Amino acid sequence: MGRNLPAPRLACGAAWAIVSGALVFAAAFRLHFEHGRWLLAFSGLVSLIWGFLPLLWSLVGALVLAWWTGAYALVFDVTLLILAFRLKRQRDHASPAGAMSHA
Repeated sequence: MGRNLPAPRLACGAAWAIVSGALVFAAAFRLHFEHGRWLLAFSGLVSLIWGFLPLLWSLVGALVLAWWTGAYALVFDVTLLILAFRLKRQRDHASPAGAMSHA
């Protein structure tokens, strides 16, 4: 009974990835295209995919889940780091010389 269902912690992690991925993907369309909209949309899509994978293949072993989690973290975080540096560069170019910008 319940052998095909994912463990509760895995289901919570998958649900978190699906919800956060959908929100990040939606937020991407509020970002200007030149600022890296595609990077934010890509990170949301990666989060959505990672959220559905454990739910679809809930019988995989712990080692496979660890690899999936590591790959997800690597791709998601590298994408957001690239976006952060692009936005910082965009902010630095937009502010006048010598002016302090307030976040």
